Amino acid sequence: MVTRHRVEWHGDEVWREVNTLLAVVEKDSADKVVKEAKRLFRANYGKYSWTGDSIKTIEVVKSKYTNGGYLIVAGGGEQYHMTFLELGADNLTAKPFLRPALNSHKKEFLDSIWDTLK
Repeated sequence: MVTRHRVEWHGDEVWREVNTLLAVVEKDSADKVVKEAKRLFRANYGKYSWTGDSIKTIEVVKSKYTNGGYLIVAGGGEQYHMTFLELGADNLTAKPFLRPALNSHKKEFLDSIWDTLK
């Protein structure tokens, strides 16, 4: 005779808990990237008088999409030049601050995800 055991799986609950934990890791990592981007921006452009208003535009924004995570943005409005500073232009050599900041925290972010899921 075969003995049967009933196992209940609450996958939706587990998935919600995992997503909640990962959201904390994502936000924490995004905040670290913003801090590093601001440091790099100061290092590249700190001698200019307009840097104070520009640096305030480097921030973390929650994505408008469900499960979209966080975005790190810079510029907008009167600070439209931030794109040119990051990517360069015809007469302007790029001095990136966003991509290097992201790259410097990539491994730490992935390690944090792994540690959270252990």
